[in-house]
Amino acid sequence: MPAVSPWGTGQGLEHTLPSSWYQREDIYRLELQHIFLREWICVGREEMLQEAGDHIVLAVHEESILLVRNQAEKLKGFYNVCRHRGARLCPAVEDNKDHHRQPIGGGVVNKSAILCPYHSWRYDLDGQLTKAPHMEGQAGLRMEDVQLYPVGVRTWGGFIFISLRPELAPDFGAYVRAPAENFIRYPLKARRQSPDSLSGPVLRWVGRTVGLILRSYEIASKGMGENSIFGLNVQLNCLFRYLSAQVYVCPGK
Repeated sequence: MPAVSPWGTGQGLEHTLPSSWYQREDIYRLELQHIFLREWICVGREEMLQEAGDHIVLAVHEESILLVRNQAEKLKGFYNVCRHRGARLCPAVEDNKDHHRQPIGGGVVNKSAILCPYHSWRYDLDGQLTKAPHMEGQAGLRMEDVQLYPVGVRTWGGFIFISLRPELAPDFGAYVRAPAENFIRYPLKARRQSPDSLSGPVLRWVGRTVGLILRSYEIASKGMGENSIFGLNVQLNCLFRYLSAQVYVCPGK
């Protein structure tokens, strides 16, 4: 199907994307490399990880990511892969649900270290290698030079954001500046939820909704009219004025 505009050939209006682009693997790979891997992605709330050693394993754009609160109670994120032989460090919840096989060991142990289940390489909660059994003193191995590969981690309004390619991600402060100014009267950080309620479909919904709000500001700042998404959702209409993207409270709310 060719790209068409619902407004005919009017001047200044852009054509829609070809429908095949939403199904083609090569287009998805291009978007992954040039858009999704470089964005800040909302993955949950800070109260999910309240104490040092609390952690969660996330599946983000085909990557397994380990998010953990370190001993200084700061959030850290790493690719969930050991630097030795590439084994997965920490199992996701679903990895140990198969009762017909031996549970996967390793992961965050004693809320103080990350242990690889393959050769027992041990890292601290900052991703620094601290122990490599049977390899201490081996030529070419300097443990102080070995760290887990990090992902970018930032927070805003109690929400956690990560970037798989932090060196290519936009400045986070600039990314949230517009919504932060408009939500300044709304205590997002104080709207704490039970950690048990932020799992599975709920967690995915939270990430997508916050991402939608931030993207809405980005689009609105570029002067959107014909492609407005605000009219698609009644709940978003309770947060935004259609053209100005100003936050307001719905009457009677």
